[in-house]
Amino acid sequence: MANVKFELDRDGVFELLNNAEMKSIIDELGARVLNSVPQEKGYSLETGNTTQRCFARVQADTYEAGFYNKKTNCLVKALGSAKL
Repeated sequence: MANVKFELDRDGVFELLNNAEMKSIIDELGARVLNSVPQEKGYSLETGNTTQRCFARVQADTYEAGFYNKKTNCLVKALGSAKL
């Protein structure tokens, strides 16, 4: 069995994590997660870019939503439904 040397192209990975196409994919997946949790409980979606990558964050905004998430683990379950 031969050894294979792998060298990561850091500039390429940085470009991949910050381009507009990746941002649209992240936004779409964040919206899927948000649509999978009960809207009336008080969850919100935040999307944006940092210096290193784009992100989407779904979080509980109210006490009721936080308690419901602790009880039912709905955010983790919603992540499973948002797969590509």
